[in-house]
Amino acid sequence: MTSSVIVGMEEEEEDPSTKPLGRLSVFYYGVGHMLNDITASCWFTYLLLFLTQIGLSPRDAAIVMLSGQVADGFATIFIGELVTSFGTFEFSITQNL
Repeated sequence: MTSSVIVGMEEEEEDPSTKPLGRLSVFYYGVGHMLNDITASCWFTYLLLFLTQIGLSPRDAAIVMLSGQVADGFATIFIGELVTSFGTFEFSITQNL
């Protein structure tokens, strides 16, 4: 359901992005965030065990994991700046003919 605001004789639709989120949406967002964190911790634990099993020393395995986190941090900043500059970030391999 959309609400409209009457301005003079014209009707303008209210922007849905300015509408506040409901409690269920916030709850589901929080649950998803928590599940994402749990999944990430399981993945990092598995990765650390795997890297030490294939012969890396614990120090080298930690460096590999840390370098991945640093790369993720830089990529997040870079993508955020792209989205801020261009308004969207779309990746498409289709070619316009």
